[in-house]
Amino acid sequence: TPEKQEMEFFNADMLYAKVKADSRYVERAAAVEEFNRTNRWRKRGISAVPLRYGHSYVYAAGSGALVNINGSDGSVVVHHGGVEIGQGIHIKVAQVAALTLGCDLEAIRVAESNTDVVPNMRFT
Repeated sequence: TPEKQEMEFFNADMLYAKVKADSRYVERAAAVEEFNRTNRWRKRGISAVPLRYGHSYVYAAGSGALVNINGSDGSVVVHHGGVEIGQGIHIKVAQVAALTLGCDLEAIRVAESNTDVVPNMRFT
């Protein structure tokens, strides 16, 4: 990788082949080629691009988080440096906080990302 990270348990090639088979990529690409051959002015395109992100933790300090425990009702608000984009990071943060603090998951609220609260956030 560009970050010189070893790729243990690498199965991206198998997953890429499965995604292409499940999506009928070859069949769809042939349909696109046929459409483009028969239409002079209107064209279509299709592509499949494998992509992987390496994780190179360059900061020794790691990522930051702010945990507020409310004394009145025991509820917990967690601010962290991740961004929720559908990968479930808020749930994971809430689960870690509940396990670490020994409280119910329902007592945890994960706040939206805010650089005023947790500055210098790293990648998610």
